[in-house]
Amino acid sequence: MGFSFIYEIFMKYLRKFNKTMVKTYWFAYWRGTNRRLSYNIGALFIFIYGIHLVRTNGITTGEFIAFILLYFQTMHVLTSVVSAITEQRVLMHQAEKLYQFLKQTPAVQEVKNPIELANVQGNISLKHVSFAYSDESAILNHVNLHIQAGEKVAIVGESGGGKTTILKLLGRFYDPIKGEITLDGVPIHKLSFPALRENLGFVFQETYLFGTTVKENILFGKPHATEDEMIEAAKAANAHTFIEGLPNGYDTLLGERGVKLSGGQKQRISIARMFIKNPPILLLDEATSALDNVSEKEVQSALERLMRGRTTITIAHRLSTIMDYDKIVLLDKGRIVESGTYETLVKQRQQFFELAMSSRKVGESI
Repeated sequence: MGFSFIYEIFMKYLRKFNKTMVKTYWFAYWRGTNRRLSYNIGALFIFIYGIHLVRTNGITTGEFIAFILLYFQTMHVLTSVVSAITEQRVLMHQAEKLYQFLKQTPAVQEVKNPIELANVQGNISLKHVSFAYSDESAILNHVNLHIQAGEKVAIVGESGGGKTTILKLLGRFYDPIKGEITLDGVPIHKLSFPALRENLGFVFQETYLFGTTVKENILFGKPHATEDEMIEAAKAANAHTFIEGLPNGYDTLLGERGVKLSGGQKQRISIARMFIKNPPILLLDEATSALDNVSEKEVQSALERLMRGRTTITIAHRLSTIMDYDKIVLLDKGRIVESGTYETLVKQRQQFFELAMSSRKVGESI
């Protein structure tokens, strides 16, 4: 039944596409037909009238032939010009959006004279931060949050509450519309993009792998790392064993987006990237939510090893993975409504307690 439903949807859009293409080719061929028809009808009238003039001694045969040659040459040039103009208009219409995109100015600009941070400790502060995407309602409302160096902080809450948005603001993919974010006391908008992002390590729910070798995917975190460093990073990420079992080991081609690997294997390679990059700040966005139980345990073990000694901000998916965190922050409609350790929040028996109870009923997920 499911296959039939998908097949019907596919055929519906395929028929719609076919009708559009038939209409496109019909207009294209009709345009060419009209052009050639007018071209040849004109030639027919010239022949009829020219023969009449030759018979009545209006023009000589040589003049008639010369005019015929001139007519065909001129019409050939005009046809080429019209075709070129038509094709150019089509191409310009197709390229217009690309041209507009290339002319866009990024909303987030790098400062001209950035402040240099020699040794990033990992102290992060959000001070009265508010943010909204375009003209939408505010995603974050006056968020205040301080994270000390080496602290593990989990952000929980319902979907659409602004959890992932905080990570995007920390990486300066967007700038807050109000408030300020600081790193070791320095506003992040005063840092250069490399200085900021080289100190951040992102592990997302959906890992992106390039269609190249395992080795090159891991070295993406630190291109000039040695082979020994790469292998140590893979071992720390619980990835070395399965990599050795691949047809060509670290030289195995993964295919586009790592299509040859399972979800857990892809995630462990992304963690190996972070080990080899060795950033002082780690940002985890539901890194284990899409994995089965066995893969999740392996990935979680690697993540716990990765988090040691680093400032870690995690968007939590399962309560069992954040029970030992230094701080849990509950976001609700863009505001921090509760903050504290797991035990403290449960004892308060407020909104986090209700969320914890409901999550257990649906399999320990938030």
